[in-house]
Amino acid sequence: MQGTQFVSSLNNPDLVTRAIRDSNSRRVLIGVIVVLIVIGAFGLSLRYLTNFFGGPRPISTSELTHITSADGVQRYWVSVKAGKAYDTGWQEVEESNGNKTVTTSFSVITVGRSILLISQPGDVTPPTDNAATTYSGALVAIPSDVDTQVVSDIRSQAPDVASQMLPFMLDTRDFRTSGYVGLLFAALAILLALWLLFIGLTRIFAPHTHPLWTSLKRFGDPQTVADSIRDDMAMPHTQIGKVRIGSKWIVANGSDQFRATQLEDVVWLYNKVTRRRVNGIPTGKTFEAQIWDRYGKLIGFSGAEAKILAALTAIRSAAPWAIGGYSAELEQAWKKNRAEIITAVDQKRAGTTAG
Repeated sequence: MQGTQFVSSLNNPDLVTRAIRDSNSRRVLIGVIVVLIVIGAFGLSLRYLTNFFGGPRPISTSELTHITSADGVQRYWVSVKAGKAYDTGWQEVEESNGNKTVTTSFSVITVGRSILLISQPGDVTPPTDNAATTYSGALVAIPSDVDTQVVSDIRSQAPDVASQMLPFMLDTRDFRTSGYVGLLFAALAILLALWLLFIGLTRIFAPHTHPLWTSLKRFGDPQTVADSIRDDMAMPHTQIGKVRIGSKWIVANGSDQFRATQLEDVVWLYNKVTRRRVNGIPTGKTFEAQIWDRYGKLIGFSGAEAKILAALTAIRSAAPWAIGGYSAELEQAWKKNRAEIITAVDQKRAGTTAG
């Protein structure tokens, strides 16, 4: 049979044990990776977190005017006391369905003999009385678009003012919202990692608690079942893609999950074809073998159409009593009257065996 190979026991240790071991190791590995990612994210965000937890600090005029780059300021969330404030006339505006919304307004404030550009969320104008006002925000580099539009306009309209401008700006948007969101995701990631580590390590020391092991109870004692699968797969058997077909067992052992059932329990099998479309245009198909046993358990595995058809043909040959093919009526009957279908298949199997 094309796409089929025969394998011996030298290449097949205990599949059940190996699947449980791999599953546990995978959980532990993912948990460790998630923890390392969170630690790395905290390390990269250390400067921000220092400001997040420290809060805005008052900054003196002398310190502010001696800063040459905002990137070199460790505690960059500051409170600045302005002498006077002036509207630049520049705003960032978003338009949607004909409605315009001002998202950012730009002003300049005097700090000693220097000028500091500030951005404020929304439609904001400086106080008309030019009373001393304190502004809180993050000292940041002036974005390129703001420099080429707002700052360039100030240079052309008021070059004396532009000559006194500091080489950074004060962004007064809410500072902590992104931090709260990040901390929430970090907490959820850590909880996920701890759960994965707990489950993985618990099952490493108690492998018989693994769901794969307990799922074998539908066939009898799990250890006896695992031994039977091992012995069956130790004999020459058919392997097509992810599925192995022995004299007693069908085993699908992919990278994500281990699934097994007895050939005598196979009731219904078919090739599930899913057609993919993008904007109504066909872009391809996927193929997945669907093998249902008398317990209502599904063994499904995807692959190239040729391998799926070869696997289904091999299983159908080994279990000729099983129903082959798909129809909507058969699916409804399986959902509502599975017992009747199983009875009919058992009668067919008894006749096939007797014959």
